[in-house]
Amino acid sequence: MAGSFYLWRLQAKTKFEEDSGHDSLFADDCGLNAATETQMQQSMNRFSTACRNFSLTISSKKTEVLHQPALQKMYVEPTITAEGEILKAVERFTYLSSTLSRSVNIDDEVDTSFAKASYVFVWLKKSVWERRGVKLSTKLKMYKAVVLPTLLYACETWTVYEHHAKKLNRFHMNYLRRLLNITRHNKIPDTDVLNQAGLPSIYTLLRRTQIRWAHHLVNVPDTHLPKRLFYGELVEGKHKQSGQKKHFKDTLLGSSSARLPHLAKLHQQRRYLLQAE
Repeated sequence: MAGSFYLWRLQAKTKFEEDSGHDSLFADDCGLNAATETQMQQSMNRFSTACRNFSLTISSKKTEVLHQPALQKMYVEPTITAEGEILKAVERFTYLSSTLSRSVNIDDEVDTSFAKASYVFVWLKKSVWERRGVKLSTKLKMYKAVVLPTLLYACETWTVYEHHAKKLNRFHMNYLRRLLNITRHNKIPDTDVLNQAGLPSIYTLLRRTQIRWAHHLVNVPDTHLPKRLFYGELVEGKHKQSGQKKHFKDTLLGSSSARLPHLAKLHQQRRYLLQAE
């Protein structure tokens, strides 16, 4: 598992492990994963039995089913039951302010972030943005501390396409221009707007955040699920001539290919230096 970022190492016939993630736990919540509807029902049956054995109750109203079909496969709504009740099948599922969608992309996540960030900006309009006596530097600090984190919440794990980054950056630039009282008629380029605001572009923020998350994954033990997913690869799958859906690793390699192959190596050197001290 430990080693460089090169995926050709996964073609080796030795020194690798196969693993399956059937469930994920967080506090008093549980998410079940399965490849087929039959397997999902079997997992739900076993989970229901375990809950009864420990005098626990599954809330059918709070339990939802999300089916993500493979590419070019027709969507068929799954029918999963728990304790005799049919669970609601949804097109998107929101948990801890992150959104998973049936389409297996971040379109819904980005739209939700837009809505929340816009709401926050409007909510602060009278109390901060348009309030007399509030310095521009203070407004920019508020924007950086409140609006940007809302817009980019959980972006460290996003699989970002170019159109997502452009959309996010357009939002960012439009609101910065409003704070700086710069209109399109002024014909001031985005680079000058960013310099006046003292803030980086969304492209830079995404790259920094995701590289920071990648460094964190390198530092955690090999047994942790996020790291296993990060360095792992699917056992089965087909390549399309028209191109594949991007993975999180593709986003990282596309934005900073010069640095990422050496993440694990740098981590090993850093650990060696700490031990030497």
